[in-house]
Amino acid sequence: MPEITLVNIKSFIVGYLRSWIIKLYNNNFKWVEERQQYRLAQVELKSPECLTNGQCKHCGCKTPELFYADKACSNTPPCYPEINSKVDWIEFKIENNIQTAQ
Repeated sequence: MPEITLVNIKSFIVGYLRSWIIKLYNNNFKWVEERQQYRLAQVELKSPECLTNGQCKHCGCKTPELFYADKACSNTPPCYPEINSKVDWIEFKIENNIQTAQ
């Protein structure tokens, strides 16, 4: 029979919480990582100096961290549009025939 101790209880709780968080992240926030990778690729093509300098040449925000934000690029024309939700991202991928790794 397993020994019930505070250390074992804590390990059980921590293990399950971390497992749950990882599953939640992978299943529910994968679209954020996909969107960030798409934005990074677009900036590499359209405005590489924003990556070279480590910040957007228009708004001054740090890159690539900026690509996790919802707002659109402020370049004219923008490197990428505003995308605020998982549904918006899925629709954008379908409309623009964007393939992402599964």
